[in-house]
Amino acid sequence: MELNSKERWLRTLDLEETDRLVFWPKIFDDSYMRAQQEPFKSMSVREVHDYAGTDIQIYLPPCVKLRNHDCSCQEVVENGRMIRSFTTPIGTLEGILLYDASTDSYHPHKQIVENEKDIKILTRYFQDTTAEPDMEAVRAGQEQYEILGDRGLCVSNISESPLMDFVEWYAGIENGQYLLFDYEEELRELFAQMQRVNVESTGIMCEYSPADVLYFTENTSTSIISPSQFDAYCHGHLMEYADLCRGYDKRLVFHMCGHLQAVLPLLGDIPFTGIEALSTPPIGNTDFFKVRSYLPDKALIGGSNCLTWLKPVAEIKKELAGYLADMESYRGLVVGTGGIIPPGCTPDTLKEIREFLFALPMK
Repeated sequence: MELNSKERWLRTLDLEETDRLVFWPKIFDDSYMRAQQEPFKSMSVREVHDYAGTDIQIYLPPCVKLRNHDCSCQEVVENGRMIRSFTTPIGTLEGILLYDASTDSYHPHKQIVENEKDIKILTRYFQDTTAEPDMEAVRAGQEQYEILGDRGLCVSNISESPLMDFVEWYAGIENGQYLLFDYEEELRELFAQMQRVNVESTGIMCEYSPADVLYFTENTSTSIISPSQFDAYCHGHLMEYADLCRGYDKRLVFHMCGHLQAVLPLLGDIPFTGIEALSTPPIGNTDFFKVRSYLPDKALIGGSNCLTWLKPVAEIKKELAGYLADMESYRGLVVGTGGIIPPGCTPDTLKEIREFLFALPMK
C-alpha cells in the first residue's frame, strides 16, 4: 500500500488500514519559527514540516462572519492590550486581554462577565447575533487547499461550546463557577443563544468550507469544569454539532487538551470523528490506551504532552514507544505533540523522531 499524505490522514481518521503512522507536530503559527535559529527562523510552517519530513495539518480561515443589528462587538489592540467591548441597548461590557510574545497569543486579564447584570447584557448581545457565509474567506480557503494539495490535511475551526467558552473567555474559572451556581436559569438562556449562533456557524462551515475536517476547540478539562457540568451542558451541544456535520458527511474533531479521564464515558454516543491534543500526564491525565478502551471508534491525535518534547531524543523515543506498546492496533492513531509544540523542541529533534516513528511496523 502506497498512500500520499492526505490519503493517509483521511484513512487514519476513518480508522482504516494505512502504510505507517501519521506524525504531526502541531506548529500552529510563526511563533515557533521565531524561537529557532536560522535557517528555520525564516521558514514557513510548511517548510519546517518539509525539512523534518513530518505530516502536515494546516488551518483554513473560518468562512463565517457574525452580523449584528442593534448591538456590536469591538476589539481594539494597543500597547500589548486587547480591549473587547460589547455594546447593547441595555448596557456595555468590556474585557481586557494581555499579549504574550512567547506564544503569540492574548490571555484574559479583566473578565467580561462579573455578575447577573453582565449575564443579561451578554445574552442580549447574542440574541442580536446571526451567522452568515464569508465568501471572501471561502475563496481564500480554497486557494490554500489547492496549494497544499495532497501534501497534508486542511482543517478549519468553528468555535467553542457555550460552557467552555463562557468559563475560559467571558467569566473566568473561579467566578464562572460561582455564576453557574447562583444564576443557572439566566446562564441557560445565555448558553441557548450562544449555541444557536454556533449551530448556524456549523451549518455554514459544513456547506461552504473546503476543509477536510472541521474542529471545535473545546479545551475540555475537568480541571475547569466538572464531569456533571460537562454532561449537563457540553454533551448535548457537542451532539448537536456532530449530528449536523454527519448530515453533511463532514468529519468533526474536538480539540480536548486537558484532563479527560472522567468525561470519557460521556463521549461514546456522540458521532464525532476524533479527539485532537490528547495529552498525557502531567498536562493531561490519560493516554491512547485508556481513551481507546472507552472510544474504540474514534481517531486519537496526540498521545504525549508539551513536556515530552523538551526531553533528549532518546527519552522522547522511549516515552512514545511505551505508550504505543500498549496498543493492540495503531489504526486511528496520530502521534502528535499533545498541543502546540514548545519552541524548545528543534526541527532536528522532530526529524529524528519522525525517522523513529516511520520505521515502526504497522499493527
